[in-house]
Amino acid sequence: ERGGGAKRDGPGGSEHGANVAREISSLPPTKRRPDWSPIKKLHRQLHTSQAMYEEVVEENQRMIREKARLEQDKASLVKAVEGLEEKVRERKEDERLHSSKEEDYSAMQAQLKLTCQEIISLRRAQGAKDVEIAGLQRDAFKQREVQDMGIKTLTTELEGQRVRG
Repeated sequence: ERGGGAKRDGPGGSEHGANVAREISSLPPTKRRPDWSPIKKLHRQLHTSQAMYEEVVEENQRMIREKARLEQDKASLVKAVEGLEEKVRERKEDERLHSSKEEDYSAMQAQLKLTCQEIISLRRAQGAKDVEIAGLQRDAFKQREVQDMGIKTLTTELEGQRVRG
């Protein structure tokens, strides 16, 4: 009496339970109790997959944070490099100005050297002229003395002639 009409609480209720028990015992062992092992295996796989998913999500979030940190570091480095490039430009400009000043200084030194050499040459020439002038003055003084002597001699002779004459 499968699915038959006896009620459980009625007089044939215990008979129905016995029939169900007989039916279950007549089934092959796999049909008696459902095999939950594939479902349990899938359930374990689901838990494992969920744990792996959570790990991947956590790793992804960590990588996103790391990427943001790296981008900040990159921005800082770019700014630092730009600052260094500006300093390099300034340094090159300073070096160019310094080089230009050194060239001017070298030119001024060369000009000063020439000027000093000219002054030395002029002083030597002046010294030679001074020696020449001193010699001419001595000669002129000697000639004057000679002329004065000649005039004295002539004057003395003329006076002597006048007195005699």
